[in-house]
Amino acid sequence: MYKVNGMETEVIISNIDLVKKTAVCWPKIHDKIEEEITITLKLSHLMKKDIVLKGAAKKLGTSLAKKAFKQTLANLQDGSYRERFRKQQVADALHREVAAAFRAPSRRKNFDLGLMSLDVDLQIFGLAIPESTSIEYSYIKNNIDKLDDLLGLRWDVHEQDGVTRYVTSVRVRATQDLSLTGTIRIADYEAVVTGKYREVFRQHMNMSGTV
Repeated sequence: MYKVNGMETEVIISNIDLVKKTAVCWPKIHDKIEEEITITLKLSHLMKKDIVLKGAAKKLGTSLAKKAFKQTLANLQDGSYRERFRKQQVADALHREVAAAFRAPSRRKNFDLGLMSLDVDLQIFGLAIPESTSIEYSYIKNNIDKLDDLLGLRWDVHEQDGVTRYVTSVRVRATQDLSLTGTIRIADYEAVVTGKYREVFRQHMNMSGTV
């Protein structure tokens, strides 16, 4: 069960469109799940909420959850859907790792995304086993913007208390046991940056001798 941010509305997800980042949902109205009504919401507007359903609502909720799960499994049989699904999984995982790196006291954070989906992950990062099992996105390589298609705009900056913490590099590795691991490196800029922030950070790194 999910709560809609800013509204006193609770819903069960029926289906997710990973390209549009929306979900088709069944609403809960007066302690009853309305299967005949669907609403489409942005994923960013949904917040997980632990709710105990009782009686008929619980029975219907369980039935709808099973129905949605079966639909997801059916969708995963489609190659293009499976690719979009996996790309979104990787993007969400990397967003969490970058956020954790911004909070960490260290300037370096290792991450492990678990087992690879070979048919998709190699394509996402341009890896080839065993010839090329590692790739670095960085200011030094002048290619950190290559991750924008996967992670969106300004994924690599975090501003707090007048300081901008930014990602200087992300290295992704395919291990021998076919796990996807890597390292994120962070630096601080003692001001808030707007506009073409990467040009500012590049100058900052040039002056500090790190590029």
